[in-house]
Amino acid sequence: MPLKRFFQSEAGATVLWVLSSLVVAAWLSPHLYEWGKSLAAQAEAKDLPRILEWLGGACQRAEFDRFYSRALAFAAVVQLPFLLKRIRSIRGRQQEPVSDHVRIGWKKASLQIVVGAIIAGGLLWGMGQILTQFGTFVVASESPTMGVLLRKTLLPAVAVSLLEEWLFRGVLLGLWMKSARPLAACVGCSLFFALIHFLKLPTGEVIVDPAGTWAGFQLLGKMIYH
Repeated sequence: MPLKRFFQSEAGATVLWVLSSLVVAAWLSPHLYEWGKSLAAQAEAKDLPRILEWLGGACQRAEFDRFYSRALAFAAVVQLPFLLKRIRSIRGRQQEPVSDHVRIGWKKASLQIVVGAIIAGGLLWGMGQILTQFGTFVVASESPTMGVLLRKTLLPAVAVSLLEEWLFRGVLLGLWMKSARPLAACVGCSLFFALIHFLKLPTGEVIVDPAGTWAGFQLLGKMIYH
């Protein structure tokens, strides 16, 4: 059967991993939402360590779909070893070699870092120029203080690079490349990264009880059907 052969392939295993991650995230997200809002209330009512104060503020501002995206990232990483084991089994039956390590020399790695920074910085600068020309962004008449600048730019940049880039470009991509071809691993990782960041509740739709048992599945259904 074509469907059976598909789910016995690497692509089928990856699809099952994504579907399973979506379902686990739907179950987990109401619990994560309830915990996050509880932390936000504690951070507002009493003094907590700075990191918890920051996390509580982020939870206070976050909507339910934000909690779902974080639950999805967690579910995907937890289930990733099972996907890699399945891919190894499939490739073993097909008698295809599996590389245990991906090694890149320091010169090549340094060049990739520099080129990546130039591409990313150039695209960001170009987009900023376009948005400024169309009036979407307006240059502030007064420069922000150094404290505000560090809090608004440097801290999020460091936090994102340590969490998301380390998680997706490091752990997730690194583990994936041990069992899959580099192109498939890079494309799959990038697609999943994009999926997590673009999961949004459709405009006008609401989740009445975000802490309810089925709230995550309601959100998932609304995103799929819209």
